[in-house]
Amino acid sequence: MRLKKRCSMSSHATAGQPKSPSLVIIGAGVASIKLAHTVAQADPSRGAHITILEVNDHVGGRICHENFCGHTVEMGANWISGREDAFANPVWDLAKTVGLQGHASDRDHDDSLHVMDCHSHNHKNAGSDVTTQYLETVTRFQESHERAVAHVTNGTVQNDVSVRDILEECGWMPKSLMEKAVEHNVLEVWVSDGLERLSAAHDLKAGANDVDLG
Repeated sequence: MRLKKRCSMSSHATAGQPKSPSLVIIGAGVASIKLAHTVAQADPSRGAHITILEVNDHVGGRICHENFCGHTVEMGANWISGREDAFANPVWDLAKTVGLQGHASDRDHDDSLHVMDCHSHNHKNAGSDVTTQYLETVTRFQESHERAVAHVTNGTVQNDVSVRDILEECGWMPKSLMEKAVEHNVLEVWVSDGLERLSAAHDLKAGANDVDLG
């Protein structure tokens, strides 16, 4: 990969002060720009020499757009996640002030799901529709999950156990591929780890995974 662009931020310390730190940052995405700003502001009296290397022809990483048929189309950062009740997302508030069009998306809504069992898939058969069975399995998982959350929140679990253990105690013991898929799609995908490695005392408390975006 050939790096084509280089952005530099620098300030210089005055005589007698310690040597200014130097930092090279790969990529000019939002996180990199924020890092550069944080480092530069950490000790303005010393100054810092910061070099940002970027392969693309723009700054912002995934935040980029293209003109298509007279419209500006976002190519990267086109998903703003955040609730508008307890933890309103300031990014969404900013988007609304500039007139950015947004459409609510609920991938977990029943009407948005279409689940196919492709084990029987071949050139003549696209597989069987198992959406109803999937949603029934989701309901069973959610019922066990709610019981587990109640146990942890009410303090009825004396010793810390894994999320897997307490879900099994509450009746959820996945064996089929569909049950394992539901477990992954409903919970694991949001916590980025297996249930065996999650602490029930921490990760199942009501509101444990809420993020304060304010």
